Parts: sequence; structure tokens; C-alpha cells
Amino acid sequence: MLLCGVAIFSLFMGTFIEMIDKYGVVNAELEHGDELARFFGLMKHFNGNVDIKLDLKLYIEEYFTYRWANDRNQAIDDAEELKILD
Repeated sequence: MLLCGVAIFSLFMGTFIEMIDKYGVVNAELEHGDELARFFGLMKHFNGNVDIKLDLKLYIEEYFTYRWANDRNQAIDDAEELKILD
């Protein structure tokens, strides 16, 4: 009886940890956005407190938004593929 209880508890905990891990991957974009904002602040500081050109800033934001979206999807796809292989 105890062994069955431990096995069921382990199954639930494994599923719960997997859900938390996927949640972190999906929400990583917000963390990246904060890092990009700090980067722009640092660039402004080293540029004599003058903002960088808006066109350049938008280009950089667009590039990293695209990269983060694709990297996040790749990480989720890889996790699903590994789960299927198990």
C-alpha cells in the first residue's frame, strides 16, 4: 500500500514539476523584455544620456522579439519530442 502511495505521489509531482517548467519557458519572453529595456538604458548612459535613434531601437526590439518567440517555441517542441521518445 505504501509503495503504491509513493508511486502515485511521484507521478503527480513529476507532472506538477513539468507544468512549472513549461510555464517558465513560456513566460521567459517577459524576462527578456526587461533585460532589453536595461540594455537600452545602458546604451543611453554610455551615449551621454542621449537616446539611441528610434529606428534602430525598433529594429533591435523587432529582431529580439522574433528570436525569443522562435527560441521559446523550439524549446517547447524539443521538450515534447523528448517526452515522446521516452
